Amino acid sequence: MIDAETIFDEVKDILVLECPTTQCGTDLISIAEEVVKQNIPIISVPPESVEMIWAWLEKTPTKIMARFDKVTDISELSKQINSIFKKGASGAQVSVPYSSLSSFISEMTPIRDDLFFNKILSICLDVDEINPLDWEDVFLQIKNIRADVLLLDFHNDIKKNHDFVGRIYGFLTTLENRFDGELHFSLGNDYEKIEQVWRLIQKIRPEISKNIKFFVNS
Repeated sequence: MIDAETIFDEVKDILVLECPTTQCGTDLISIAEEVVKQNIPIISVPPESVEMIWAWLEKTPTKIMARFDKVTDISELSKQINSIFKKGASGAQVSVPYSSLSSFISEMTPIRDDLFFNKILSICLDVDEINPLDWEDVFLQIKNIRADVLLLDFHNDIKKNHDFVGRIYGFLTTLENRFDGELHFSLGNDYEKIEQVWRLIQKIRPEISKNIKFFVNS
């Protein structure tokens, strides 16, 4: 869980929680109790955990995001999203391979407003799949679908030890005014890299600070 005592003061209030698919019921109850205790604003869970976590967080302001990985079938995804909304989810995090982003958005756009009425659409991309010159296209596609959140997953990038700071710098310098929704980052529990991202945001794009969240693992 998040230990606020060990996290630098500037960032601890924008840390949010990601639960792995392997959490059992007892673990989820403990996590929910800690979410309430620490006033964590967002929790990400697999679709099958939404109903249980909602039972504990129903009367709190915490947003429950259901996580869908590497989606390919829009029809099946629509059914699953409808289901999790009925069970208490505030929104859906949809992980899309960058190579499929354009086709995904073309299929999703006609049903976007009905499916996500008063709900949050978060598009998750694996940064390892995106080249520096691809960012303009990413922002255009995200704008077309009117995503509420762009979630960037850096897990593979971290493992391969790429030029992490350079990637963040390229992303932020290309961002400009191309996206005005929330920006979420998934960096595991690597607080050094979380701090690096935060410092770069403060230096290059301080105006977006209010829209930033960092997911850490439960």
